[in-house]
Parts: sequence; structure tokens; C-alpha cells
Amino acid sequence: MSFSICNGNGDSVDSPSADVMRRFIDELDPADEEHGAAWVSDENGNALEYEVGGNLAFSRSNHVRHLPRVSPDRAVELWQKLVAGRLDELEREAWQPGMDRLMAEVGPRTHRLYYAGKAGNWRLADYFFPSLEDAEALSGLADPDAIVDWAHRLGARVVLLKLGARGAIVSDGTRRESLAGFPVNAVDATGAGDCFCGAALARLAAGDSLADAARFANAAAALSTTGFGAVAPLPTPEAVHRLLAAR
Repeated sequence: MSFSICNGNGDSVDSPSADVMRRFIDELDPADEEHGAAWVSDENGNALEYEVGGNLAFSRSNHVRHLPRVSPDRAVELWQKLVAGRLDELEREAWQPGMDRLMAEVGPRTHRLYYAGKAGNWRLADYFFPSLEDAEALSGLADPDAIVDWAHRLGARVVLLKLGARGAIVSDGTRRESLAGFPVNAVDATGAGDCFCGAALARLAAGDSLADAARFANAAAALSTTGFGAVAPLPTPEAVHRLLAAR
């Protein structure tokens, strides 16, 4: 079984020894909250992440559980159990409940799935939100539908491919829908992709269907481009509904 260790700065080593694992922990910067983590993952999507401060997060079968205040030596010991396939032993640790869903976006600021993706970590993502530009760079493909197929093959359950002004493609693996972009007076696209992700997840959390959540997010992202900056132009739900009703 193949496995690798990665960190938030994008460093990655395949089949690391215990010494390499410990080095990855020792090199973590306690002041860098954005990149202050290292994780080991296997080809089946199981992952064990060590965070600055000593917390561990164990991902298996789409569930994430936590073990607080673990020493670096203990983290290396548990990492070695993961790479040895001793998952049942890991299961017997005193894990605390965590998030049942892992929702992630691939982009230049979120390295984890980019660098660890070859180990199957995308199987942990319930909702996968790549932009077309990022997906083209990662997959080597140019056709949006081919990119969606590629993401599903990697294990992503639901793919919401952001196409910028052209809209989006949403697919749950059995049904696929292309959403046309909205004709708006766009002046600045900063944060539009983040707006799309946040709006879609908010509507899914509120109980909307995948299709309805994606349509709402598509309209919200379009409206977010009509002003400057990433925060000020974020639309209200009422504005989004008005745009949807006008189509």
C-alpha cells in the first residue's frame, strides 16, 4: 500500500520513515496557523493529521474524529499504525466526535487536496468545488465535462465545477446539470468562487437539493462580481432570489 506525508506548505514525501515523520512535525511553525499541520494518508483515503498544538484528526470512511494534546512521538507512533494498515488499532484510540462531512475547495490557498490527492484524499470530500483553471492545471484536461468525470474517478462524490462567467457544472455522479452564467455588470471577480462555495454549502445545510443549492450559488457568485473586493459586494439572499426570479 502506498502512503505519503504532506504539510500545509506543499511539501510531500512518499513512504516516509519515522525520522522523516518526526522532521515534518519539528519543522511546523507554531505561529503559522494556515500551514501549521502535517498529515499522513494512504491510497484508500485514510488520513491522520497532526496540527500545531498537538491535536490529531483521524479521517476514515467519511468520518473525522479528534484526539487532543498528543505528543510528537505519539503522533509518529499512530502514523506508523496507519501506514502499516493497523486501522482497527487506531479505531480503539479515545477519539472524540468530529465533523461527519469534509467539505473542501481546491485552489492556490488550499494545498492539502492538491498535494495529497494522489493518495486518494479526494474520496473524503463530499462536495468538491474546483475552479476550471485549477482543475485544468491539476488534471491536464480542458473539456469541463471530462474534468467532472476525472474528479469522480478520483473519488469525489459531488462535483461543482466553477466556470466563471460561464456558470457552473454540478454532478452527483448520476445526474449532471450545466448552469449558465448570469449576465451582470461584472467589475471585479475577487472572491466570486468563495461566494459560490459558501452559498452552496449554506443552502445545502438549510436543506436545499443539490440542484437548487447550485443555482442559488451560481446567482450569488454572479452578483458578487458587481462590486469591488471580496466582502462588500456579497449579495443578500433577497437579492439572489430576485436575480433567480428574473431569469
